[in-house]
This record gives sequence, C-alpha cells and structure tokens, in this order.
Amino acid sequence: MQTSFDTLREIGRRHGIFTLASAAKPPNEGIEAFIESVAPGELTRASQIVGNSKPRKGRHVAATTESRAAVDALYTGVLDRSNS
Repeated sequence: MQTSFDTLREIGRRHGIFTLASAAKPPNEGIEAFIESVAPGELTRASQIVGNSKPRKGRHVAATTESRAAVDALYTGVLDRSNS
C-alpha cells in the first residue's frame, strides 16, 4: 500500500519538515507550481523584471502579491517548531 502525499506531509511536519508542494512528483513538487497555483502569471512577470534567479523571482512575487494563507501556515509551523 502506498502512503498518500498528504499523510507523508503530515508526518514530515511533525518532524520539522515543511513543504508547500501539493504532490511528490513533477510538476507539483516545486515552489513554482505552488506560486503558479496562487498567483498565476506572476513568475513570468517576475522573470521579466528580475531575471531567472529563483530566489529573486520568489522575493519579487512575495513582495508584490498578497500574503497567502498556506505560506502563513507554513511559517507558523516552522516558528512553532523552532520555539518548542
């Protein structure tokens, strides 16, 4: 029996491993898939402004779009884990 990705994500979270991925396989495993799902077209726009650097594109999208609940929840989990 294969374990679902949601189950694996929860096990990881309990051990301090966090992800925004929606699946363990391409194309849904990368941060690009998450960004495209919540801010369609923003990565393309960011590439035109800051180039192809993933960190720069991510920073640009984060700075120019609204905060997302999934990102807030991820960072809350990270902070809770680091404070315990």
